[in-house]
Amino acid sequence: MPDVKDVVSTFFVADVRKAVDWYERVLGFKTAFIAGGPTEPAGYAGVELGPARIHLGQIEVKKPGLVYKGACYLRLNSGVDQYVAAPGRSNRVLAQGIE
Repeated sequence: MPDVKDVVSTFFVADVRKAVDWYERVLGFKTAFIAGGPTEPAGYAGVELGPARIHLGQIEVKKPGLVYKGACYLRLNSGVDQYVAAPGRSNRVLAQGIE
């Protein structure tokens, strides 16, 4: 069995900049990188929270109504209650979804 250092999942989204904003506001991630200039559409980005990294890739929806989804699992050894209870986070984590 290989000794895996880490895993980076890629989720495909309709708008990379909106997705980055959501991961920052709702889950407390920080932007690692955004491919594309400040005024250009972003095609790819990475966000991180400690050792957890997620990449976000732009996908063009070709069929109206077709929705691409993913999931974010934060596996914490401890401190789950403190993470969710951070000021303003608990209601957002439970109630908000990405647009």
